[in-house]
Amino acid sequence: MTIVESRRGQRSESAPPARFDAVHGVVWLAEVPIPVRPGQWSNGQILEAIAGVLRELRGIADDAPCPLRANELSTFAELLDMDDRALRADIRRELALTKKQAGILVRELRIAKRAG
Repeated sequence: MTIVESRRGQRSESAPPARFDAVHGVVWLAEVPIPVRPGQWSNGQILEAIAGVLRELRGIADDAPCPLRANELSTFAELLDMDDRALRADIRRELALTKKQAGILVRELRIAKRAG
């Protein structure tokens, strides 16, 4: 499985994209609201809140890798402090990714942030 999840025979873009409502401080994953406070919460706190909902929606065990989908990258890049030195460690811990996978995901998030 790659960092950005794709399913055989399905485009990862078919799932509703994540979106951030900055006015209300809510990330929407499918129809599930997740309150977040970018700038007040650490990357670890934001990722913990989001990963819990992602795991529940996708039926992923707590200790199994929880990759992001391509249509989620720009939303999460908007929420996370991309300059935080602990970002890779936070991603590894909260999304259960390897060191290499976390590094690739950080690169993908930075690209999404620049493109956004």
